[in-house]
Amino acid sequence: MREKYKIAVLGPSAVGKTAIVHQFVYNSYAEVYDPTIEETYKKSFFCGGALVDLEIVDTAGREHFPGMIDRYVENSDAFLVVYSISDRQGFERVPEMFTRIAGIRGPNGIARVLVGAQCDAARREVAHEEGAILSAEAQCSFAEVSAKHGLNVTEVFDELVAQMRYIRKQRTMPGMNTPFHPGPHPDQWYGRKKESWCCFM
Repeated sequence: MREKYKIAVLGPSAVGKTAIVHQFVYNSYAEVYDPTIEETYKKSFFCGGALVDLEIVDTAGREHFPGMIDRYVENSDAFLVVYSISDRQGFERVPEMFTRIAGIRGPNGIARVLVGAQCDAARREVAHEEGAILSAEAQCSFAEVSAKHGLNVTEVFDELVAQMRYIRKQRTMPGMNTPFHPGPHPDQWYGRKKESWCCFM
């Protein structure tokens, strides 16, 4: 059995989106990345006895093109919404992204994880609690990550896969219309269920 999903990585510019994707796909990190424009990555792995193919769209370089962002939202199965814990101004723009997703795709049945990137940064402008509160308001999962050290990077993609599976299962079962509201904290994630753990290579 083979499953295919498309993930869009959204967020303000220069918050670490590309670094997160590179750490997940290549298990590598660089201090400086060339600006990207809609770069797509692929990664395959086993999860719950099935082979999963992910297509990951890094939207770096397109942050100031609303029409392009709308296209990503329309065509993706799930979203990582990324901000940097050292960028207060960028964090304050994140609610607009959730509003855009809900406006295009509706309020329920969409896999999303809010990611506080660069949690190893020496200067913090956004408290962990603020990210947790925002994720609760947006009714999505939340984690702070460090692409540099690989902290929670695999876990956020694991969580998205678990959410997408749950949503796809509901859509194929008549009468299953339960709204999808994952908990904001890792111990409440769908990805924490033993049967949804993935083997990344």
